Amino acid sequence: MFTDFEVKGQWFQPHDLTKKVAGTLRFEVGIGMSLETIGSLSSHDEDPEIILGVSTEGHHYTLIDNLTVQSHFSSKGIPTRKYSIHETIKNGHFSSIDELYFDCAYFQFNLLEEWIGKSIFDIDESFANRILEVKTNQTDAIEFSIDDITEGKIHFNRTGLSRQRLQKKIVLEQENVIELEFNQLISLESLLEYQRKFQYFLTLATAENVFPKKIEVTNTQVQNQQNQILEVYFTPHAKDQTSVESKIDKFMLFNFKNIESRFESILKNWFLKCDELQPVIYLLFNNLYNKKKFSSFSFLAIIQALETFHRYLNQTPESTIKKHEARVKRISDSLTGKDKKWIKYKLKYAFEPSLQDRLNNILDNYSTEIVLKLIGNRDDFIAAVVNDRNFYTHYDRRLENTKMNISELMRVTGILQLLLITCILVEIGFDEDQLLEIHKNGRHVSHLIKQVSNN
Repeated sequence: MFTDFEVKGQWFQPHDLTKKVAGTLRFEVGIGMSLETIGSLSSHDEDPEIILGVSTEGHHYTLIDNLTVQSHFSSKGIPTRKYSIHETIKNGHFSSIDELYFDCAYFQFNLLEEWIGKSIFDIDESFANRILEVKTNQTDAIEFSIDDITEGKIHFNRTGLSRQRLQKKIVLEQENVIELEFNQLISLESLLEYQRKFQYFLTLATAENVFPKKIEVTNTQVQNQQNQILEVYFTPHAKDQTSVESKIDKFMLFNFKNIESRFESILKNWFLKCDELQPVIYLLFNNLYNKKKFSSFSFLAIIQALETFHRYLNQTPESTIKKHEARVKRISDSLTGKDKKWIKYKLKYAFEPSLQDRLNNILDNYSTEIVLKLIGNRDDFIAAVVNDRNFYTHYDRRLENTKMNISELMRVTGILQLLLITCILVEIGFDEDQLLEIHKNGRHVSHLIKQVSNN
């Protein structure tokens, strides 16, 4: 993931290159980016959309979407200002948002190498002859297509080898880099949407927080930008930037080898459906990969995610809503006063399926043999889920004696997590054989199943 950095330099606006102020650009993991200046960039109060900078090392910076968060005058009357920075481009100056269009991008993520699970190194060690031989294999890039304008490759690179007169240490490292080539120029914001979707895909797959380690862009169609690689930094939405740098692929939800034969079609489906499934994905990630202690909110979040997923798949036709509204009007017109107002309020959303109906429909279409075995009696399971959802949502004391204890609630939440994961995997193109392989041999899912079975 991005690491903390600090850049000192001079900063100015594109339309006034003569007025420069000293300042420091900072990036702090979990907090974001900021620029603190000594002196004001403008005599006006409006926030500059673009701020340009030159560091003391001579690097060019473009700061984008800047918001003033602090403004002070010292006792000597010297103004200081602090800006919150949304995005930063290193190694280039751009005068306006309209110039921020590119046709090539490179992404690196933590755990990408572990998820792919292919090493470029062969090591042959002979203890008898005291020989250690390390060979780097030429590994072909993994090629794929995402949509009509985007072709991609995952490259296998070697870094870290440096030769010295006295070679005391040799460090070799494999880096997998995702390269995207676009057949037309796309905006920086659109490009970062591709990055975000890759990040979420890897977060789902690895069952860990995944963040970008490096983002680079270029525009091969502009003469003075050809072969110029620009680094991009942005303030992440997630405040929790805790991530791991290594993980055994068997402990992931699924790895590249699990889907290698259908990688492109699954990736295409993910990119096609990611935006619509985003609320469901957020709720799942927050629940599944949250290291905090289990609570009833964990249970409620999974219920909300399943309801949202069902709504995504079963949008109520406009004709059904209009028929319902006409029916409610006929009923309410036959009443007067408070009764009329009450019945209109109570029946307004009566066309929506109940939680019981939604769960039954999801189980009909997405359940697997393992999920059904864990559920046991379907009617009893759904009744318990509905009862506890109503209790923890409304805290109706009449339901308190029938609610599950904490151990039972954890078990049921685990089953619902497994069901939701299955729903998402089916939607992006996993077939029955792949699901069975994940359920039986995937350590992350099998650990979840073991926890559920033991409770």
